[in-house]
Amino acid sequence: MQEKTKKERRICRLYDRTIGKAVPRGCLLVIILMIAINCSVYFFTELLLGEDAVYHSLAIPLDGRIPLVPAFMIPYVLSYVLWVGTPIFLAWRDRTRFFDMAAAFFLSIVIAFLFFYFFPVSIERPTVEGNDLFSVAVRYLYEIDAPRNLFPSLHCMHTWTCYLAIRGRREYSPALRWGVFVFALFVFASTVLLRQHYLADIAGGILFAELCTLLATKTKLSRILERGFTRLSDAIFFQKG
Repeated sequence: MQEKTKKERRICRLYDRTIGKAVPRGCLLVIILMIAINCSVYFFTELLLGEDAVYHSLAIPLDGRIPLVPAFMIPYVLSYVLWVGTPIFLAWRDRTRFFDMAAAFFLSIVIAFLFFYFFPVSIERPTVEGNDLFSVAVRYLYEIDAPRNLFPSLHCMHTWTCYLAIRGRREYSPALRWGVFVFALFVFASTVLLRQHYLADIAGGILFAELCTLLATKTKLSRILERGFTRLSDAIFFQKG
């Protein structure tokens, strides 16, 4: 028993000296699961839908007037940094808000999956001309990302969920709060200026981010999530209660 206790302590110290410097022990599994689910939701939807799926269009006349602007690859790609950075930031600063955000994220993924499966949306994308860096990047994006499963936009939904986690929180600087807000607007613009989404997809992403955040903060869901993942983390990392 004593030898086992020493091993447990060594593992805890090793974690705290390495990964623990970036992500507290009780939050690591949540962040890993958030990334894994986000990466797999499209794959599983495509797998379940099969080749005979009927796709819909949410285009309105204004969508057809929006030009392709390859330079907006910058905020489109940087949004991934925000999605990972925000939960890591909250894990250290405010554990309660971290699990509120995580609960909202998981709820939004469930809603997105239901829409992807029962109301799949596709978009017709333009031919990308030019050999500049951004044009090449957009062509690569089109190759690896099928023009389907668009409503609601996960890019917009996740980005807005990150913003909602710090909105109105006076303990965070105005520069941070306004910076994330402005960046979110650029991400929204990137989804249509890269012809990845319709305007309706942006509206859906914002709406469901607001709804899921409200449900996460006004119910016990985030606290249930916190207790479950804390126990699981304790079991994995041999942390004594």
